[in-house]
Amino acid sequence: MESRWYVSPGQTLQTTKIEDRSRALHIKRNLWKNITAHLDRNRLTQEAIDKEKARKKFLKEGSEQMTKNWENSVVNRRKRQEEERKARLEKVETDRLQRFMELSQEQEEIRRKVIADARRAIYIEQGHSRDLTGALILSEVIHEREKQKELEQRIKQHDMEAEAKYALQVKEAAEQEKSENLEKERQLMKQKLELKRIYLQEQASPTNPSQFIPFNYPEQEKRTQTKNEFQKFYEKQQKAKELAQNVEKEQDLVIDIYSKAKHKINCLRKKKEREIQAALQARRAAASKKVVADAKAKTEDVERFIRKAIEEREQEELERLKTNKKYRDRLIQDRQEDRRKFIECEEKRKFEEAELRKWLLLNRVKRDSATKEYEENKRQTEWQGKLDYRKALFEQMDEDEERRRIEKADNQGYDVTKFAEDDRKFFEYSKECLDYLRKRGRSTLPVERLILEYKKENRLSIPTIKICEDSSSSQNESSKCSIVYTPTCKCFK
Repeated sequence: MESRWYVSPGQTLQTTKIEDRSRALHIKRNLWKNITAHLDRNRLTQEAIDKEKARKKFLKEGSEQMTKNWENSVVNRRKRQEEERKARLEKVETDRLQRFMELSQEQEEIRRKVIADARRAIYIEQGHSRDLTGALILSEVIHEREKQKELEQRIKQHDMEAEAKYALQVKEAAEQEKSENLEKERQLMKQKLELKRIYLQEQASPTNPSQFIPFNYPEQEKRTQTKNEFQKFYEKQQKAKELAQNVEKEQDLVIDIYSKAKHKINCLRKKKEREIQAALQARRAAASKKVVADAKAKTEDVERFIRKAIEEREQEELERLKTNKKYRDRLIQDRQEDRRKFIECEEKRKFEEAELRKWLLLNRVKRDSATKEYEENKRQTEWQGKLDYRKALFEQMDEDEERRRIEKADNQGYDVTKFAEDDRKFFEYSKECLDYLRKRGRSTLPVERLILEYKKENRLSIPTIKICEDSSSSQNESSKCSIVYTPTCKCFK
């Protein structure tokens, strides 16, 4: 590949300008194809991609046509897993919905039950049902009171038995003590008679010692025993004393020997000391002449030092006296100042105490007045509260009276059959109360009385009253029917 310049005919490169020239590129065919192929690169790439996609599509379609009837193929397994997953999700959702419906039904049943219980509780707490509940509680209270009486009677009986048992024990103990005392008195009397007999025998035969029967009194035996013990103790003391004397003699002998040896040693020591003292005196006599001169000089120095010390001591004493005088003056001033401050504090304390007493007195007066005012306000408030409560009670009584009047007027305008539902509820609840009381063995008289009053009040038919005299049954209260008003009773006609 090369480039060339071309000019007009008859012109040369040297005689022409650049703009008058033309330049041409000379390239081989294969190089030119390479250049043009580079320009068509995007188109060729897209054609290759489309061709590859077509090939893959062809392979995929062929694979699908070949494996569409295989059960264990990857695609079929995935489809089957997806279907199973959807089935599981649908089942879970169905179970959840079914559980939700069941819970909704349970909640609805619980709600209905709660509503029914609430309505029943409201019904029980109103009107004649409340009276039946009160009669039921009264029966329980009566039964409980009877049980309490039985328990008190048992406790009383037990206490009486315990007291009787204790009294019997005390009586038996007293009789036993009395018999023991009588036995002791008999023994003492017997002993006295024996002593009297012995004494009379001694008096009857005082000159016949062979006939004398000695009698050892307990006191005499005790004194003899004590005397023997004392004699033994005295002998032991004598032996111990003799032993101590022997030991003391031996100690004196040892001390004497030690004293003589010590005396000899002291004599030898003193002799040696005298010899040493003589030698020392000779040396001192030789050194005393030299010491005298030195001592004289030292004495002069000492005297000079003493005089100087005395002068300094006197000077210090004078300074000390001056200092002590100033110190005493300062102490006197401090004492006077403390005294003045103490007097001021005492006066201040007395003034504060007087002011405190005044304040306490005023505070007491003020507190009394405030207490009286508070009590008066409290009394007025309580009285006003009582009046308000009285007014509210009167208003409530008027409202109740008006309500009863309206109900009475309404009841007079209606037929008795309109209240069949109320009668049914009342008799169902009364039957439930009676069954409960009979099952527990309680008295049914309060409930029966309320049922009879309800029938009289509502002008209902009252069955024949019959008194049951049968008392041979095992039950105490249920066997004696005082009032019969329900068809369930055996005494009903």
